[in-house]
Amino acid sequence: MKPLSMDLRNRIVAAYRRGNLTQQAVAERFCVSQWAVHKLCKQQRELGHLNLRYSERKPRCKITAGKQRRLTALLTAHPDLTLPEMRDRLGVDCTPQAIFYVLRRLGYTRKKRRYVPPNSGVPTLPVNARRGRPGGGRNVA
Repeated sequence: MKPLSMDLRNRIVAAYRRGNLTQQAVAERFCVSQWAVHKLCKQQRELGHLNLRYSERKPRCKITAGKQRRLTALLTAHPDLTLPEMRDRLGVDCTPQAIFYVLRRLGYTRKKRRYVPPNSGVPTLPVNARRGRPGGGRNVA
C-alpha cells in the first residue's frame, strides 16, 4: 500500500480543521479510513508537519558482500558458533535474525546432521511385516 501524497494529506487536515466536518465525514469524502484522518490530524498537531515518518524507523542492517565472505570463512573455521557470537565476531550492529537471513540466503542450514552409515544391507524387518504389537494393535483385556 502506497503512502498518501502530500497534497492529499494537506487537504484532509485542512478539511477537518475548518470545523464543519467530523473525522468520519472527512474520511468518506477523501476515501480513506477514519484512522488515517485521526493519525494525520494528530501528527500535524504534535509534530507540526505531515511529512512521512520514515526517519523514526531503525536503520536496516547492511551485511555487505565482504562481511558475507568473512562470515563464510568464520563458519568453516568455527561451525558451532551461535548467531550472536557470529554477529559479535563480524563486528556488525544488527539482530541475530539478520545473520540468520544472510546464512539462509547463502545456503547454510541450521540443522546439524551427522553422517550415519547405512545398515549392512540386511533389513531389520521384512518388507511385508506388520509393525506394532502382536494382535494388530487391538487392546485385549
